[in-house]
Amino acid sequence: MVSFGSLTRRIASLMTQNDPDELLRQRIALLDLNQQTVDALHRIAPFIESCLSGIIEDFYAHMQRFPEGRKAFRDTGKIHALKSYQRDHWLRLFSAQLDQDYLKESIRIGTAHLKGRVPPHLYIAGYNFFLAALLKRVSTRYQNDPQLPVMCEAITKVAGLDMDLAMSVYLQQLWHEVMKPARAKAGE
Repeated sequence: MVSFGSLTRRIASLMTQNDPDELLRQRIALLDLNQQTVDALHRIAPFIESCLSGIIEDFYAHMQRFPEGRKAFRDTGKIHALKSYQRDHWLRLFSAQLDQDYLKESIRIGTAHLKGRVPPHLYIAGYNFFLAALLKRVSTRYQNDPQLPVMCEAITKVAGLDMDLAMSVYLQQLWHEVMKPARAKAGE
């Protein structure tokens, strides 16, 4: 059995085989995360922070309505810590702190979901719930602001980055498992 720490290190190594800074730069460029994105996030970060606790509470209530959600979040003792981790991660993401620490944390989160056997569709559904709730709150709060489309775009862009990094963990592990027979045959 592979330990959580070694799995995290292996996936981080696979995802950052080249320069980790370059990996992050490429992902940021691909999603067109630019200064306008950062400025919009900085502008709405205080409002987002004020919304996070409510959205996180609603998220866990929503997930408990489904058998897979109850299974994934059955340890009520860990839920409190998970809420705190989620809040910290979202604060970092929506304040545009997209650095190597963010990259490592996103890989760690993706690895934790993988190790916890959270199916990708459940992860995506949960992310969708959170993103929809956040966009609704921002759209209501800033409904008369001409920059609302830019704000929503900025939220969507960083959410796309975050989801990409977490899902890449799943894909790297799948690739590793699929290639295992070929590597064994080649004597690696």
